[in-house]
Amino acid sequence: NAAYISSDSDIAPDGPAFRRYVTVRLSHRHDEKHANRQGDHSKVLEVAAGQSHSVLACYDGNVYACGANDRGQLGVGDRTPRKLPTVVDFGKDTEVEEQPLYQAIVKTDRLFSERVVIIAVACGVFHSGAISTNGSCYTWGDNASGKLGLGAEIKSVDVPTRVALDDVLVLHLACGNEHTLAAGVRHDTRRTSVLYAWGHRINGALGLPPSWKAAGGERTHAHDMSDLVPVYEPAEVEAQRGVIVR
Repeated sequence: NAAYISSDSDIAPDGPAFRRYVTVRLSHRHDEKHANRQGDHSKVLEVAAGQSHSVLACYDGNVYACGANDRGQLGVGDRTPRKLPTVVDFGKDTEVEEQPLYQAIVKTDRLFSERVVIIAVACGVFHSGAISTNGSCYTWGDNASGKLGLGAEIKSVDVPTRVALDDVLVLHLACGNEHTLAAGVRHDTRRTSVLYAWGHRINGALGLPPSWKAAGGERTHAHDMSDLVPVYEPAEVEAQRGVIVR
């Protein structure tokens, strides 16, 4: 049920009007004031389950996690399992370098508080992810095969960490066993729909051609088993460019 921004919208692709429009669209299921007033702030908006852990996003924008935590997949800052749902801390927006699309929004124009508000979650076997109302993507847990999208040097992380997807508003997120997909729109004049993938490439899980090579490297031949080399940072699936994911 994640929102999307159609390419035929009559709102100009820059300026405060478009930024407010995007924020409202991304936040269409989150109403903090209404939730608190009705006393249903702990109602579950979305739930995701991994092999032995669960992550829940609630109507007040908070995220809770419980279950196994040996790879940091709960995102609570340690490796201790939790039998009861525990709040996952995403910090504040002021601690995160905002994407260009939102830099011109002054705090008085924001629809929500400074804290990061989550509206969607996803789980793999040993990792988890989330999308915030400003279109940022966060991942945490085990980074084997690069499924967190945070680089090859990181083995695992115990807290939500923002994935570098510059100029992209993430609207959908999915976590597999050893890979992750993120779909959204690029901040350009056409608001191009894009799909990014990272993690293990076996069996074509990422949708990248066998000859794909990371930026700056030489392309390889299809018969050299390059599809077995993990992708440690987000790579655009060019075959899906312009295809809207609803």
